[in-house]
Amino acid sequence: MGERSSACMSMTPFLVVSNTVCYQVTLCTVLVVAIFTACRCVYNTIRKWRAKVTVLVLGCDPIGLTAVLIAAYSKKTSRIMLVEEKSRNYLIGQSQQVALDTRSVQFLKTFNVDFDNIEGCWQGERFCTPLGVLQEYLLGLIERHQDKIEVKLSTKFSKSMLDNICQQKQRTVTIICDDSSPSWSTLLNIDDEYIQSSCKLYGAVAKLERMEQKQIPTPEKTVSRLNLDLSAYGGDFALPESTQLTFHLKIFGTLRHRNICLVCPKSDSNLLRQLRMTANPWIIGMYSRNCIMPTDSNMNHV
Repeated sequence: MGERSSACMSMTPFLVVSNTVCYQVTLCTVLVVAIFTACRCVYNTIRKWRAKVTVLVLGCDPIGLTAVLIAAYSKKTSRIMLVEEKSRNYLIGQSQQVALDTRSVQFLKTFNVDFDNIEGCWQGERFCTPLGVLQEYLLGLIERHQDKIEVKLSTKFSKSMLDNICQQKQRTVTIICDDSSPSWSTLLNIDDEYIQSSCKLYGAVAKLERMEQKQIPTPEKTVSRLNLDLSAYGGDFALPESTQLTFHLKIFGTLRHRNICLVCPKSDSNLLRQLRMTANPWIIGMYSRNCIMPTDSNMNHV
């Protein structure tokens, strides 16, 4: 009995030491796991923050406004800045009409663009509206995201603004939607050279303003394969030559502001050569009068 009791007493300190070591190992393991988890969370947060970008949009045309709207709905943008040299009154006062095709309409609807609340008219699945009306509506949508978007109208993009953006540690995506200001390419160190490709077409655009009419959008009207007889203006405009050249006409705009676009394919026709060189306004007017003749039943009302 004495020997067995002494053996038990000698094992007790060993058990105490073993329990202490296990407790310390477990505690160290828990601390290491906790520190690793915390460090990983901080790392992921910093990585996500660094992965976000600042979006700078120069130009407030429909393309620029759409780019801002897309960036506002993206989770990868932290700051958005829209800069435009023109005033708000100028942007919303533009009377020329734009027509959005089916793909554009469906795409904009995904960003909560409600075409039922935009002044315009439907032509099949296309939507026609004045440019100023569309830009005013898109600006209204953008201004709902004031916490994320900074809109600077009537503001010229300067070097100080660029330096302020470059001081940020995040990456910056610059979208230029208006090439009317050559200073942008200089400030951004962008090569202003570009490649110009011919579409092999010649065309002209005329605008008619009728103040007695209301500013109501109208569907586009198009007529293809028109032949013009301008032989009354000389042998160079004779009908036999003109039959070798066909024109395409489009009339669009509001009732007050009507736009006429006349296009013809590039060719070596003598008639086309004379039309490009003539400075006679009566001949230019004859183009419109001949094209607006009721060659199509839909063209009677201009």
